[in-house]
Formats: sequence, C-alpha cells, structure tokens
Amino acid sequence: MDTDDTRSDDTEPKSRSDAQHADVAVDNEPPDPADAGPTNVKQASDREYRHSVLVAGAGRCTHKAAGLSILIVANAVIQALLVWGVGVTTSGTLVRVLAAIGSLIWLLITLLGMARLGLARKDDKIGLGALASDIVDRYLPFAGWMVVALVIMLFGFWLFFWPGIVVMILFIYMPLVVADGEYRNPIGKSVVAIGQRFWRFVVTIIIAGIIAYLVAIALALGMAFLPNPLAPFVPWLIKGALIAWYVAAFGALYRSTKVGTRTSETEPPIPSKASHA
Repeated sequence: MDTDDTRSDDTEPKSRSDAQHADVAVDNEPPDPADAGPTNVKQASDREYRHSVLVAGAGRCTHKAAGLSILIVANAVIQALLVWGVGVTTSGTLVRVLAAIGSLIWLLITLLGMARLGLARKDDKIGLGALASDIVDRYLPFAGWMVVALVIMLFGFWLFFWPGIVVMILFIYMPLVVADGEYRNPIGKSVVAIGQRFWRFVVTIIIAGIIAYLVAIALALGMAFLPNPLAPFVPWLIKGALIAWYVAAFGALYRSTKVGTRTSETEPPIPSKASHA
C-alpha cells in the first residue's frame, strides 16, 4: 500500500507538468486570421472615431491645427489672387485657362496635404518640412488619379444629376487611398472601404451633406455684404476649413476599415522634424 501511494505521489507532479506544458502549447498556437480580422477592425474603429465620425474629425483637426491652418490660408490667398487677377485683367481666354489650371494645381496640393494630415492619428507628430517633402513625392500620382476621377464625375453629371452625385460619393475615399500610398486601383479600394463601414458611412455622408448645403447657402447670402478684396478670400477660407474637417473625419472612418487598417500597418509614418503640424 505504501508503495502504491509513493508511485501515485511521484506521478502526480509529472502529470501536472504535462498539463502545464499542454497549456503552454495551446497558448502558443498562432491565432486564426479569420478570427483576428474583425476584432482588429473593431478595435481600430473604437480608436479612430468612437461614437461620432465628424466629432473625431474635429478632434484630429485641433491636433493638426498648425499644418491645416497653413494649408487653408495659403489656398485661400492663392485662389483669391487668381480670381482677382482674372477680374482685373483685360486679357481673355488664355488668362482664364491659365488661372483655372493654376487654381486646380494648388487645390490638389492643398487636398493632398489635408489628406496626409487627416490620415494621421491625433498623437502622430508630423513635421512641416516632412509634410512638404511627402506632398512633393506623392503629388504626380495623386494629381493623375484626381484628374481621372474628375473626368468620370463630370461625365456622370453630364448624363444626369444623380449619377454624378453617386459617382462622387463612391470616390470619396479615393484621395485618402492615393495619399496613403496605394496607387493601384484606388477607386476600387474606395468602394470596398465604403462597403466595410456602410451604414456608418451613409449616416456620416448625409449629415456632412446637410452641413455643406447650409454653409453654401450662408456663403451665397454673405457674399453680397463682403467688399471686393475679401469677396473671393473669405469663402475659400470657410470652404477650406470645411474640407479639412471632412477629410479628417473620413480619414478616421477610412482608418477603421480593413482597407485603411491594412494600409496603415504597411505605410511608414511621416518622420517628425523640428516644427510640427
């Protein structure tokens, strides 16, 4: 009897050790990617916008206020000077065409800078010099895809009003996708990203559309009371602030999708320098 008890006592620690090793082996098994995907997207969603996409966009704008202010004011000055130059010149079509081209070039520079800042999280420190370098590196593919999108949208509006609106909505993530370094099929990635957060996207686009409509009415009414030097400048200032807010908001929503989360994991952050945006 004593011998049996001794053998039982000797085998018990070994059994416990085996059980511990079994637990460790189970714990060390790689997670199933199918299980990890939705969880990661949900965690990204909680981090990026919590309950309101537009509120999260406003928060991102306050954290990147310096860089966004420079982009907004510079764009308003350039656009106002171009409008003023066309208004006071006696030349005809050539000057107007050159002014329109210059306006589009600078507007795309501003939008690309806003997209890069809008994609950054609140605690990311982005140097102004690094941001400028990043804009130079990505401007050509960004401008190319934006021109393609503009042509398609104009064709949609030429067909009818609503097809143009639908195309414009489907392309809404495209500037963010290209600004994030995804140059292959950004239109398709934009459509996929919309589907991954469809109802949140629908609610956000409706609220953003209502706000933009009210701002447009206010600008149309207020233009009559602005003196000539401020008439082209103030509307661009307000529109620039509204665009920056929307870009940051949809940047948060884009980052919460699988497309945006996957890109953020492979895309290196913009290096920080002395001055921060």
